[in-house]
Amino acid sequence: EKAVERGEDETEIETGIAWCHLKLENFTESFTFFNSALERNTNYKNAISGLGILNYESLDFRRSALILESLLELDSAYSFDYDSSVNPQNLRLLLAHNYFILQDYEKSAEHLSVILPSLTGSDPETIANQLASFGLSGYE
Repeated sequence: EKAVERGEDETEIETGIAWCHLKLENFTESFTFFNSALERNTNYKNAISGLGILNYESLDFRRSALILESLLELDSAYSFDYDSSVNPQNLRLLLAHNYFILQDYEKSAEHLSVILPSLTGSDPETIANQLASFGLSGYE
């Protein structure tokens, strides 16, 4: 309430609280605050990215993919100001991993090829090996 009284943006405040809960793995609280922030501003990229990552961490790979796709459509060069690991390359990796787990190997390869232009083929073994090179298991 005090932050709002000082004129700070409620969407940004709720998003910040949501990210804190995400980092602490308090997923229920994180969902609540991200969703509230997005009710205020449906295009708030910091909340969209957080919700996409939260769904990934919650193993809802289909929803995560949809959200992260919408973020990259909104801003293909998006990076989170407060966490340098949330950047276009890592978002593409999460998308590739989401699609791999969903057995959509074409989409997985599509996102990997943005990071690895030399990638050829979309067979599961090739994709799994590439994901593993980034520390992501091909199978969940």
